[in-house]
Amino acid sequence: MSSAPDNNQVNEIRRVDPEKLAAVKAKPDYLRTDDDNALIALAEQLEEEDMFSGSTVFAAPQNSGKQHRLSPRKRGAIAISVAALITAAAVAVVMFCLPEAETDDTSSVNETIPVISVEQSGVEQISVSNGNGEFTIYPSDSESETDEITWLAKGYEDITFLGLDSVAEYACSLRALKILPASDEDIYGLSEPKSTVTVEQKNGKDYTITVGGLSPDQSGNYVTVTGIDGVYLVDKYNMYNFTSALGDMIETASMEPFVPDGDNDEYFTNGSIAMVDKLIFGGTCRPARIVIENPPEEMSVLNYIVTEPTYQAANGDNIDSLLSNFTTGLANSGAFVLRCTDSDLKQYGLDNPYSTVYCKVNKNTVTLKFGKAVDGYYPFTVNDGDIIYKLSADANEWVAYQTADLLYESLYIENVTTLSSVTLSFDGKDYGFKLSPKEDANGSTSLNCTRTDGVKIDDSEFKKLYERIISFTAQETADDGVPNKTPYLTITVKHIDGSVKDSVITFTEYSARRYYYQLNGQGNSLVSSQQIDDVTENTVKVWNGEQITRRTQLTY
Repeated sequence: MSSAPDNNQVNEIRRVDPEKLAAVKAKPDYLRTDDDNALIALAEQLEEEDMFSGSTVFAAPQNSGKQHRLSPRKRGAIAISVAALITAAAVAVVMFCLPEAETDDTSSVNETIPVISVEQSGVEQISVSNGNGEFTIYPSDSESETDEITWLAKGYEDITFLGLDSVAEYACSLRALKILPASDEDIYGLSEPKSTVTVEQKNGKDYTITVGGLSPDQSGNYVTVTGIDGVYLVDKYNMYNFTSALGDMIETASMEPFVPDGDNDEYFTNGSIAMVDKLIFGGTCRPARIVIENPPEEMSVLNYIVTEPTYQAANGDNIDSLLSNFTTGLANSGAFVLRCTDSDLKQYGLDNPYSTVYCKVNKNTVTLKFGKAVDGYYPFTVNDGDIIYKLSADANEWVAYQTADLLYESLYIENVTTLSSVTLSFDGKDYGFKLSPKEDANGSTSLNCTRTDGVKIDDSEFKKLYERIISFTAQETADDGVPNKTPYLTITVKHIDGSVKDSVITFTEYSARRYYYQLNGQGNSLVSSQQIDDVTENTVKVWNGEQITRRTQLTY
């Protein structure tokens, strides 16, 4: 029988964290250090001397110098408690700590239990296999300015991923919420694991993490580690990178952002796109392609104009919203495929795209191709690259925009303060109005409107007439071309800036209820005859110095 430990040794054991002792006992033999073995031997010796009433370190008595005899009932209660603690100690907190790794002497950090702690610098590679595929990561050989390790995905070194450092972090330094006893019955979902993670180390001491099912309260996954007894409950968010596809960890920016070409690039205002050279929408979701361009000078108030399949002012709000994606790099939600083949393109409908978007802004260009949405995501490629990205369908309605979504409500729009004259010609007569906009000290602009023969016109009445001119809206479009007739109504708009081309708007009778609209000989929109009648009737009233009646709701 070994000699009893002295008081200094007893006090040393009492200072030992019970979880640390349990962790040392749980280590595989080949991982125990001399200090570990000495600690275990000392604890066993204390237990043999019964200095802790049948326990090792969990219920050490306080030595007061007095001896008290406990009643049988109290002794029975203590025995039950001690037995429960010893059972718990058998599956208590363990720490997979290789000899060269630092030992964590604390029992918990943020109320979690240490399970694995190895240095990332000693890892050769980490392989992950789950229901979404397999991938392997390894540390880059390139030196960084910091001590942080850069992790690369084997076979995809040219692609930037955002979650690889998290894979390495949790594979090398895993902490658990709690520890549970092993069970012959597979109540933890480990026989069909969600993921297995194998860590290969330079010292040859490899290990595998097996990720099982979720706990009933959905707080974490059940996890086991080779060489360590017990089953651990690990926060499910820490397991996300183990159970995800590699494509889900891809960098969120799908393309190079559009940037100004120097400080004086007129295409940008405060970093945002202000105009485009070309914005073309195509694909099977549209009956005809839609083309948007910079407006001509005579429509200077506009940023964009639709030139196909009609000719009309563009909806600047919708276009600005979709163009913002190009200044940020178009954020994806992951990738369906990282190295796509012709078969992949066909599978995701990219061989005959559902939608295509081409954009040119000065020196910036991009071509996007989209397939039909799959599980809420559009598959898409950038400039025919070999990555098939994911884009949220709900958050990106612009992918399937139709012509109506890209048109401004009014067919013609121009600020009246930029105009020198407006002439309306119909029924064989010209009604010309000269304008001399002037701004007063308060910033308000008056038109000083006169007829071409010099008769003064009430400014407010002409403004009401001009509001009708810029309120012409298309009811539908016609594909058979403008009728071979003389236009019934022609509106000629001249600008104060003489270098700006005149705008000529014509309305040609198409049917009993429709007129064919064209701006400078372009367009195929049809306008209600009631809109034409409303403008012509009130033109005569303004010319004669009469007040325009309150505008009634037109029926089309």
